[in-house]
Amino acid sequence: MGGTDALLAARLTAGDDHALAEVFDRFGAAVYGAAAYVVGAGGGAQDVVQDVFVELWSHPHRYDPDAGSLRGYLMLLARHRAVDAIRSELRRIARQEQHYRLTIDEGPP
Repeated sequence: MGGTDALLAARLTAGDDHALAEVFDRFGAAVYGAAAYVVGAGGGAQDVVQDVFVELWSHPHRYDPDAGSLRGYLMLLARHRAVDAIRSELRRIARQEQHYRLTIDEGPP
């Protein structure tokens, strides 16, 4: 199995599922740590990790070895996905609060 980021990226682009497993083994814990730093440990961080590796598998061509390391790319992707998850949760809470205020303002029928 190849070890360089460019070789791993080429293998991913070719659809080599062993390359994905290798990338996950090498960087999965770091991606989880980056996600957990933003969203907290647990299910939210695990969801982010899953999203990151599904993204990598679905669109391996988005990683450019000349722009930086695969680890750096995955960490950046994890951070962005984690921030998106936080924003989504905040919007959900705001909608619930607005719904609650509207139902209280209506009063009894």
